[in-house]
Amino acid sequence: MNVKKLCLVMLLSCGVAGMLAACSGTPDSSNNSNTNQNKPPERRTDTGTPSRAEDAKFTEPETKVEFQGYTTVRGSENKHFFMGTGLRTKTILQIKIYVIGFYIDVVKGREELKPWNTKSVAELQKDTTFYDKLLNGAFGKSLRLVMVYSVDKKTMADAFAESLQPRIDKMEGATKEAAMKDLETFKGFFDKDLVDKDEIKMIWLDDGTLHAEINGELKGTIKNADFAKALFDVYLGAEPISEGAKKDFASGMSDLY
Repeated sequence: MNVKKLCLVMLLSCGVAGMLAACSGTPDSSNNSNTNQNKPPERRTDTGTPSRAEDAKFTEPETKVEFQGYTTVRGSENKHFFMGTGLRTKTILQIKIYVIGFYIDVVKGREELKPWNTKSVAELQKDTTFYDKLLNGAFGKSLRLVMVYSVDKKTMADAFAESLQPRIDKMEGATKEAAMKDLETFKGFFDKDLVDKDEIKMIWLDDGTLHAEINGELKGTIKNADFAKALFDVYLGAEPISEGAKKDFASGMSDLY
């Protein structure tokens, strides 16, 4: 069948827009997914439980590091729910240091985040009240950091101190003094050099307790909610070390309800 006859058949069966697209080689704009950006966002309905499957897995696209959709954490009776991922890079060369995975207590977090469950991910990424609740909400949170670059123990400890110090400096009096002591304790948790695929897990329970693990081994516990908040502010606060990761942490809302 020649092109003219083919176009005539398509005109009768698909309409003018579809025929013009097929004949010109240009995608039909009426079916272009990008046009959906102009439509109102889909609203999620709370069904009582997350819509995510128990065996769901997620992958950071650049490094292919995999994250479980749910995970068990030390000290929590509830599983933690994966909210998103991103990369920690360093220097002007943007060297990839580690992959970040952020989790929340699936039961308590889900309850506290209900006021935001009708917003699209794009809306949440611009909503400072959402991130404030992620940081300050009365529910457990955890970070899983997977190394993709080898870093010696002193450099790793100093890197965390570099991020934490400005946040501790904003504290006052006894609160600041306690946080400074806990910073030295925290730095001591890094007692071995880190290599590719090593994992760091930081678990902030809703009672303020912070557990730090490296490759599944408990390195120490800090019972200071102010210090734990400063640590998680590094990833969730107004000046995160990875803006891309922070934005992606909103993506978990798409199947939390």
